[in-house]
Amino acid sequence: MRVIAPIPFGVPGKLGDEQNLIRRENLEIHHPRFYYTPKILRSAYAGFYLWSIRKALRRVLADFQPQAVIGYWAYPDGAAAVRVARKLGVPSAILVGGSDVLVLAADEARRPQIARALQNADAVVAVSNHLRDKVLELGVEAAKAFVRPQGVDREVFHAGDKKQARQKLGIAGNKPVLLWVGRIVQVKALEVLLEACHLLRQMGVAFDLYLVGEGPLRGAMEQICDTFVLWDCVHFVGAQRQDVLADWYHAADLTVLCSRSEGIPNVLRESLACGCPFVATAVGGIPEWCGDPGRLVLPDDAGQLAQAIAAALRAPPPLPEVPLPDWDQSAQILLDILQKVAGGTP
Repeated sequence: MRVIAPIPFGVPGKLGDEQNLIRRENLEIHHPRFYYTPKILRSAYAGFYLWSIRKALRRVLADFQPQAVIGYWAYPDGAAAVRVARKLGVPSAILVGGSDVLVLAADEARRPQIARALQNADAVVAVSNHLRDKVLELGVEAAKAFVRPQGVDREVFHAGDKKQARQKLGIAGNKPVLLWVGRIVQVKALEVLLEACHLLRQMGVAFDLYLVGEGPLRGAMEQICDTFVLWDCVHFVGAQRQDVLADWYHAADLTVLCSRSEGIPNVLRESLACGCPFVATAVGGIPEWCGDPGRLVLPDDAGQLAQAIAAALRAPPPLPEVPLPDWDQSAQILLDILQKVAGGTP
């Protein structure tokens, strides 16, 4: 396998393809800069993407002949992957994860490019039946649309000791611990959870909420904490490494997901792998994956979310029996799909 994962030009880091080559055992990861025009000429982003990766692609193809080309994210990554695959005469697959189809495709200016990229791929691989249905609505042939559950790194995310995890993270006291993990952006609806925390306080529910992640709306969320006077129970801890993230799941009594849109989020699968129950919004593929109405709430409803959290803290819901494949199992499913579209026998 060879990986080309461009870094947007506004993200700090080293410049130049040669400086951004990482080798791990038999895997090469190239990180060229992705140059594009912010917020304008989005219909040309696939062309900008291909231009940005041209040197890295040339180096890869100098001594490596792929049998398939895979792009994660419908556009521009997926569109670029399809073009490269066609040039090489091999099958292409686009992996869609959620917002690329559920959110960005709702924008009339972006929808044609996203739909065209998916229609031109030999396979489109979704993480849920709900997301596959959305792909079909964009004109993808049913025979080319597949579902592949994402894997969980079982070496990192597994059951652990709550007391030890809290000591390691410096969590003191005996109050219930709520955990939110994600990027602080509009689609994650963190403001709804903070309003729910305000309501929980009014209900007399004691808790500490730890927010793991960063994002452009952090300042706005901190202002909401000022407004609701939540600083004694809400804690921003920033981004965390994967191994440390597992400690947060071990330490928590409940993971809360309040997103407006999702595929099937890693957060919930990692939480369950660590033995931590959750309350989540009934969006995307979450209801089909875990349809227990006691743990699912409507998006943008702080009152319902607060009631569900309070109920879960009073009587922790049992962990649902849902499929949690590891990385090897998930990879094998993807290989079977690629063999099928290439005309082989899985």
